[in-house]
Amino acid sequence: MNVSESPALMFTITGIRQETVVGAERMRNAAAEMGIRAGLVLSVQREKWHLKNDPSALEFIHESVAQGHEQLLGGLGPLTTAGGAAEFHKLGQHESTLRITAAQRQLSALGLHADIFAPSRWLASAEARAAAQRRGMGIIADAYTVRNLDRGTQQDVRVLAFGDGFGAAKWWRRNVKNSVRRHSNRRQDVRLSISASKACRKDVAGDLEWILQDLMGSGYTPMSYAHFADRSFQAAA
Repeated sequence: MNVSESPALMFTITGIRQETVVGAERMRNAAAEMGIRAGLVLSVQREKWHLKNDPSALEFIHESVAQGHEQLLGGLGPLTTAGGAAEFHKLGQHESTLRITAAQRQLSALGLHADIFAPSRWLASAEARAAAQRRGMGIIADAYTVRNLDRGTQQDVRVLAFGDGFGAAKWWRRNVKNSVRRHSNRRQDVRLSISASKACRKDVAGDLEWILQDLMGSGYTPMSYAHFADRSFQAAA
């Protein structure tokens, strides 16, 4: 895990849909007031939902991109036979390539582009990571590591999330606060994420806002994944 005098803070929002846009917008704006630009992890479909048919989500995403928020590719959408499991957790390279390609094409048709792979629930098999690289992804951010594929470097930084398979119960939020405090005391980089559905809950959103404020007050530098991966390469050179 990287230790730095000026540690980095990366923050993302996932699960952006019509019914979660209010929560996503609240978190984006609250973070922006602190000088943090939240990255948007984009998926294009799920059961009975398609991004292309969701004007509220599209308006929010395009507005955010125009403001300089980073786009990350989460995937095509949940596997129908996986019971809600992570899309790329156990997929082979061929099927992963097909799903990543389909997601890229759909985003492109909507005027969106993401060359950073942040697989759903932050889990991806080695074969899925190889597929992402084959499809031109320069950076992969999974549950424990940020990889700069173009440079051949990686940084071990665990993502701490509310939602995305991690839950958002009070005990879990307390655990995340404690983990962040330890990271801060050691001057270690921090990755935070929240699903937009959890951001719709005032108690969950409020806890994350408190964490962000605490990190900013401790001298953390807000950073996109692209900037972090490039900085990591420069530090390793």
